[in-house]
Amino acid sequence: MLNDADAIMNAEDPIAACLAAGATVKKSTETSSSSLNLSGVEFGASEAYTVTHTWTLPGKTGVRASFGKESLKHTFIKLFKSEIQVGDPSFDDAVYISTATEAATKRLLASEQFQNGVLGFVATGGDVAVQDDTVTLRTRSADEHVEPDTMDSVSVLAALLALVE
Repeated sequence: MLNDADAIMNAEDPIAACLAAGATVKKSTETSSSSLNLSGVEFGASEAYTVTHTWTLPGKTGVRASFGKESLKHTFIKLFKSEIQVGDPSFDDAVYISTATEAATKRLLASEQFQNGVLGFVATGGDVAVQDDTVTLRTRSADEHVEPDTMDSVSVLAALLALVE
């Protein structure tokens, strides 16, 4: 482990601490529109924004997993496929975990910081995906200026940076 998750979490500027640990970030925003058109009249026109922060870590974590909102579809899938559970009903009932690296994902989920960060994203309609050294943090909102919560982001990143070898 190259990085101390607690030191990153307690830094005066935790995002700067993630960057100083060798992580880099790219931001993108996507807009989607929806409305109902009846005989040429538009009803309920709305826009939704997805803000994505894609972080590249300074090394591999060994984790390939995604964490999103538990849905009825996932409940059905779990009838046929087991899912990692952390033992905390508030997390297990809210977050669906899909992973190709069960042991590494369990090691990551042992971090309460990571669990709290993921819960923060899922609670606001977002999700987290980890592909070894790439972490994708998505937030969805009707407001184009909404950014991922800083502490949720840092909670996820600090736990992953602690796994980098």
